[in-house]
Amino acid sequence: MDKKKKIGLYIVFVLLLCIVVGAASYAYIVARTNEGNVDNNSGKVDVDYTITENITGIQLMPSEDKSGGLHSVATAKINSGSVPSAFNIYITPTSITGLNIAALKWEVVGTYNGTTVYSNNGNFSTAVKDTPITIVDKYGLKSTNTTFDIYIWLDANLINTALNDNRFTAKISADTVQITGSY
Repeated sequence: MDKKKKIGLYIVFVLLLCIVVGAASYAYIVARTNEGNVDNNSGKVDVDYTITENITGIQLMPSEDKSGGLHSVATAKINSGSVPSAFNIYITPTSITGLNIAALKWEVVGTYNGTTVYSNNGNFSTAVKDTPITIVDKYGLKSTNTTFDIYIWLDANLINTALNDNRFTAKISADTVQITGSY
């Protein structure tokens, strides 16, 4: 075989090798980029929730338990096609002067299909005006409503001073975050 034919074959071989390597690299990159995409809605957080946003405790009276205090309800669910999402609820005191005491308590109970799936409680002893307190932290949402009952009350058993003319107001808020990895 003469030299020109050998050089021509080498050039064709190198070009074919470059095309094969390029195609394989492209296929690998496309496969890695689309990994985990199940449908057209992938990457979209789609959540429905309702919540009572404001709680005012002007008439908040001491009681033996949470049933004698303030009550609010929040519901949340993930919509079809949404990526897995977690739900957070916050109480942000907007006025708490003289009531950031252990006797002012909060509790949240989450129920799903009649079963308690989330529970948390605390008090406002370390509360600071306009600073959110996380009462529901990263609850993994379901496709039907989870109901969160939120209670705020003055525990009569812990009150040892007069609380006249003190005022408590708060805002309840929520947000959702996409779940990445495992919780």
